[in-house]
Amino acid sequence: MNEYMRPDEAADSLAEVRRRQRQLIDAVLIPGWYWWVVAAAMIAIGLATDTRRLVVLAIVIPIAVAVIAALTGGMIFGAYRHARVRSRELLGARGALSIVGFVWLVVGLTLGSGFALRAADSSAPATIATVIGAAALGIGGPVAADNAGQPRRNRPLTRARFDELIHAPTRLAIVSLLAAADWADFKFIRDEVGLSDSALSKQLTTLQEAGYVEIRKAFIGKRPRTSARLSKAGRAAFEMHVAALQQIIDRSGAPLP
Repeated sequence: MNEYMRPDEAADSLAEVRRRQRQLIDAVLIPGWYWWVVAAAMIAIGLATDTRRLVVLAIVIPIAVAVIAALTGGMIFGAYRHARVRSRELLGARGALSIVGFVWLVVGLTLGSGFALRAADSSAPATIATVIGAAALGIGGPVAADNAGQPRRNRPLTRARFDELIHAPTRLAIVSLLAAADWADFKFIRDEVGLSDSALSKQLTTLQEAGYVEIRKAFIGKRPRTSARLSKAGRAAFEMHVAALQQIIDRSGAPLP
């Protein structure tokens, strides 16, 4: 089929691969609401500090810190996730460092504002400073995460091979999503790709029979949980397929999507 594929068709398929990888990053890595919850916790700490009442400080600060720690820990360890992103493959060290750097920048902005307002004899230096920091976090956090979370291009391969099995639109969407993850729950894949349970089961079975997907069944309490991931052969086949799409585009001289 690749011999008859037009460059624009290859470009559309490659764009679908990038879109699905981006879709998983958006859904799994750092949701936009996280930044606003942390921002609200910061403001709560600022308000409590300006009351200068030990009882208020003793109640509000531990709760706010616990909320931030719980949410952050949940994202790091995947406690509230139905998939785990392959951050080393998609983000790399630069992506992680850019997010950490942004957070420290906000911390510095908040502390600097607080000290400056206190020196100016402001009546509520902590509240104003945390509102400034919270606004920077809520607005800039999603932007920083979006820039850091851009899927990286596949590493150049010495071998490109068009794969008819993977290239079918529905399976390309599934495999592209799984390529961005270490593993993903059945329900997560179903909802992200937009398939029924039976349709997804059929496609996963086809990929499993080809040796491209591994299925894991377990129980969380009394509830069954099915998850899937690309096998080593499946990941290699996907990367060679992407390389084949890129090759078709390169030969035409058209820019990569």
